[in-house]
Amino acid sequence: MVKEEKEKKVRIPVKREGDGEDPIVEVGEVEEQVAADEAVEAAQAAQARAEEERDRLAAERDEWRDKALRLQAEMINFRKRQERHAENRIESERERLLRAMLEVADNLEKALANADRDDPLYRGVKITYDGLLNFLRQEGVEAIEAEGRPFDPNWHEAVAKVPAQEGQEADETVVAVERKGYRRGEKVLRPARVVVSVKS
Repeated sequence: MVKEEKEKKVRIPVKREGDGEDPIVEVGEVEEQVAADEAVEAAQAAQARAEEERDRLAAERDEWRDKALRLQAEMINFRKRQERHAENRIESERERLLRAMLEVADNLEKALANADRDDPLYRGVKITYDGLLNFLRQEGVEAIEAEGRPFDPNWHEAVAKVPAQEGQEADETVVAVERKGYRRGEKVLRPARVVVSVKS
């Protein structure tokens, strides 16, 4: 025990500049300084590891946030696509139903054209026809004006061509309507079937 204490008291000369003397540093002081330096290095290494881990976790967090935002955007886009698809299907079914109603309107119109106005049945058919036309108007359906107008393939379907009459100025003018055409806004539900006069 006494020997160990003697060993601790060994003095090591340390040369310092500007000091004329060689101070003596004890081994214990050196050990304390080394231990302190090692503790500082260990603390710095631990801090560097903690910073690396923090940066890694921050990068991972940002990556997950990006993935979550992308998934959210994809879900929003999917929902919008589904809504557009549903709206398009509804619109397509509405147009199909309206086209079927146009056939009914044609039949009622033919019945009225061939019925006697004094016949009590005429009045019932006329009320039904007017009600159907009113329903079509409420749905935005309008008849395509054709007779006397220039032929337009976007709105008219030519079923026959006849020579132009004397004095006709424009070429390809609609002179008769075989079947009424209807539109809904700027969309053709059914083109008008027409007879077109052509200049020779």
